[in-house]
Amino acid sequence: MLRLRATSLQCNPHLSVINDAGQLSNDAGMILPIEFTNRIHLKNLIRNTIFFNDERKFAKISFVYLFEFTLMLRIAGYCTDSAANTWRQDPAIRIALGEYGVASQASISRFIASLTQDNLVETQNLLLKLADVVLKDPSRTEMILDIDSTHSDTFGHQEHATYNGHYSANGYHPLLVFDDATGLLLGAQLRPGNVYTSSDADTFIAPILDHLKALRPDMNITVRGDSGFAKPEFYAACAKRSVKFIVRLKKNNRINELTTTATQATEMTTDFQSEDHELDYQVKTWADNYRVIVHSESKAESFLWDDHTLLVRKLQEQVSHPMARHREMNCYL
Repeated sequence: MLRLRATSLQCNPHLSVINDAGQLSNDAGMILPIEFTNRIHLKNLIRNTIFFNDERKFAKISFVYLFEFTLMLRIAGYCTDSAANTWRQDPAIRIALGEYGVASQASISRFIASLTQDNLVETQNLLLKLADVVLKDPSRTEMILDIDSTHSDTFGHQEHATYNGHYSANGYHPLLVFDDATGLLLGAQLRPGNVYTSSDADTFIAPILDHLKALRPDMNITVRGDSGFAKPEFYAACAKRSVKFIVRLKKNNRINELTTTATQATEMTTDFQSEDHELDYQVKTWADNYRVIVHSESKAESFLWDDHTLLVRKLQEQVSHPMARHREMNCYL
C-alpha cells in the first residue's frame, strides 16, 4: 500500500498530514480544505469582497473568520450551527484553524442573522473571484457554461419556501451555473419554490458573463441549457455579450411539420440513422434571427424517425455541418 510522505502545512507548520493509520480526528479530511483556503488567501478575498455590517463591541473573532469557519462546517457536511461544538473536542481541527480556533455556536448564529441582501450579492462576486484562480489559465480557449435549476426540499416554516408542482415538494428552486470542464460553481441564486425554471435567468447570467469576458476577452464561451431556458430574453443576454448559446427547444405543431418535411426525403434502412437539418423557423418575439437545428435519429430496424432533438443557437456562427462542432464540444443535450 502506498504511504503518503509526511507533509507540513502552511496554515500551521506544527501540523503534518500522513496516512499512518493513526486516528487523531474524526474529520481529518477537513485539514486539506483548511490548507487550501490558506494557500489561496481566502480571508483576504473575503475581506476585499464582502463588507459585513459588524456592529459588535469588543469582538474577538472577526466576521471574515466566522464566514470562513461556517463555510468549513458546510463543506464537512454539518448542516447546523451546533455542529461547531463537535469540533471543540477535535485537537487536529483546533490546531489547523489557528489563532481563533473553533467558533461557538452562538457566534455563528449571530453572524448568520446579521447578513444582509448586499452580502448575498457580494458572495456571488466571491464565487467568481475564487473561480478566477483556475479560469485565468491562458492555455484554455474554450468554456462551456451549464445553467440549470434544481430543487431544495424544506421542512417546517421556512422563509419563501413554496410548493413546486414539478417536484411535488415544498422548498426552494435555486438557479445554478457551472463550468463544464472544471465543475466550478460560478453562480447561485436562491428563489422561491414556485418560480419557473428560467425566471430571471437573463439578469442572473449577465453579470457572470460580464465578469468572464473582462477576465478572458479571448475565451470562446458557450452557454447551454434545457428547454426551460428557451426564452428570447435569455438569448438576448448572451447575444449582447457575443456569447454563443445552445438551448433545447420545445416542440410545437409548426416545428413538427417542418421536421417532417426535412426528413421525409430520406430513404430509411435497417441500420441506425441520424440526420441534422436547419429549419426555417423564427418567432416574432425573438429580437434576432437564430439557427434552429433538428437532430433526428432512427433506431436499427425501426424504419421511422424515433426521436427529434431541437436546438436553438446563435445565427452568426457559421458551420458547414450544423451539429459537427456541437458534438466536438460535447454540447449535445
